[in-house]
Amino acid sequence: MINRILGLLPDSSPDGLQPSKEESGPAELAQRQLDKLRTGMERYIGEYPGVTIGAAVALGVFIGWLVKRR
Repeated sequence: MINRILGLLPDSSPDGLQPSKEESGPAELAQRQLDKLRTGMERYIGEYPGVTIGAAVALGVFIGWLVKRR
């Protein structure tokens, strides 16, 4: 099967998703990827606070609508 998603995502590091030699397993690789994701999210929130507040409000309205339906 051909993984077409990786072609659409930006390459976050020069070595891609391969663990470095000092990492001992998948837990360290997952932690490194989560740290990169968290850093990117913090940067986006800092650059576009209005969009993130709007997304939070929209998500709150959606969750409230789901709760009200029950």
